Amino acid sequence: MSLALKPNHASVKAYYETLHEHGQLHFDHEGAVRRAFGDLLATSGSRTKPPLTLVTEYPIDRVRIRIDGALISPDNLVHGLWEAKDEDDDLPKEAKQKLDKGYPADNILFQSPKRIILYQSRVRVRDEGISKPEALVDVVNQFFNYKAPHIKEWEDAVEEFLGAHPRAGRRRQDDHRERRKAQSVPQYGRITKLSWSGLAWFPP
Repeated sequence: MSLALKPNHASVKAYYETLHEHGQLHFDHEGAVRRAFGDLLATSGSRTKPPLTLVTEYPIDRVRIRIDGALISPDNLVHGLWEAKDEDDDLPKEAKQKLDKGYPADNILFQSPKRIILYQSRVRVRDEGISKPEALVDVVNQFFNYKAPHIKEWEDAVEEFLGAHPRAGRRRQDDHRERRKAQSVPQYGRITKLSWSGLAWFPP
């Protein structure tokens, strides 16, 4: 993945404008926080190569939870996870509680209107105030540009396989092309099934 988001990007400006509309960064409605930041992640994901699709209310069956969002690659790999919290929540405490419950910590953002925590490879690598767009953009770029070891292994294996089977490579490209067309409208939604044949979308 590669993302070079800038503080003056339209999606960043829109995020802070939304927050100010809800009370100059002083509101406690998790739904509003979730939607505003989700829009930023969805827009950012569409700019990466390959593009990532934000799936809300993403189920993690092994711990029977639904996380606020997951960024999914065209190969149906989970690139990163996101959990939104209220401004009044103790974000480090909430993050620890979620991880203790079994939330994956390969690449996960815990976010509130004024603060963001990033875990990568089960290590807390960032804990920043995000009242300034420069700090937010820096963490978001790090989140998108990280590649977990299992994803790197998968990509290497796919590259090796497609090198030996060029027809499969062309079919894979066609499949990704058709999937992007199918996702062109519901870039931000809820998903219940992932498969090689495509995505099953339902409105949020």
